[in-house]
Amino acid sequence: MLRKFLQIADLHLGMGVAAGGEGGGREREVRRRFRALVSHMARWHADAVFCVCLGDIAHRGDAEAYAFFKREVSHLPFECRVLLGNHDAWRTFSEAFPESIEGGFVQSAIEDEAGVFLLLDSVARAKDGSLLTHVEGELCAARLRWLREKLAMYAGRDVFVMMHHPPCSLDVWECEGFGGEREFRTLLEQHGRVRYVFCGHYHRPMSGMWGGTGLSCLHSSVSHQTLLPSVEDGEVGRYRYGDEAMSYGVLWVDADRVLLHHVFYEGVEELGYAEGVIRRRE
Repeated sequence: MLRKFLQIADLHLGMGVAAGGEGGGREREVRRRFRALVSHMARWHADAVFCVCLGDIAHRGDAEAYAFFKREVSHLPFECRVLLGNHDAWRTFSEAFPESIEGGFVQSAIEDEAGVFLLLDSVARAKDGSLLTHVEGELCAARLRWLREKLAMYAGRDVFVMMHHPPCSLDVWECEGFGGEREFRTLLEQHGRVRYVFCGHYHRPMSGMWGGTGLSCLHSSVSHQTLLPSVEDGEVGRYRYGDEAMSYGVLWVDADRVLLHHVFYEGVEELGYAEGVIRRRE
């Protein structure tokens, strides 16, 4: 039987808020969209096992943004788990979501009939443990050790990894890297049954393979999108932003399939059924 899980990413709540705390038009629109997103998930996918936000809940890591997030997702009929993003702030995040912290990082293992979901903290840290402001991700020695222990614990089980940063460069954005990429990939290959890695961060829907493992990224679910670089950009690593139709991920999993659907929750005109267009195969 297919099991259903939801994914959202890169909300950037608080984007456009002035220094004095006054919310601008952009921030009001982002919050309106988030309410619409929560309403859509609750109406159409109430049978989901759980939802995961893949990081960057807040744009500047402010406590009010986390409080708003928690109030809205409390209306969902299933649990919403969270990951840390490079725009989140450790102190306010950990105060808002203390249940998400394990061993000083935002990481956890969730067991389900479909397999084990490992939520990894991929935000880079300085030597004193503080979050770095640059956008590259990393898995330090402590997090790689935690991952090694979890993979050993769940040997023989299907595993799905969820994290904020993709663990590799995505070619068109070569300016970013990932600390610990080689060690991470080796651990996944040694386990042998890591079926997929799900990420956010790039504000772009992408899917493919990384070595022998499936890899995908999500749209921002409510905020700005990153436009795919083109020959007109003139330089590698240059970002252009846009405002595309908003979506979230609906993941179906069983023993044979890992299916990630991108669901657009606004601006969709339903045309209904056309008789005879789709027929049941005899």
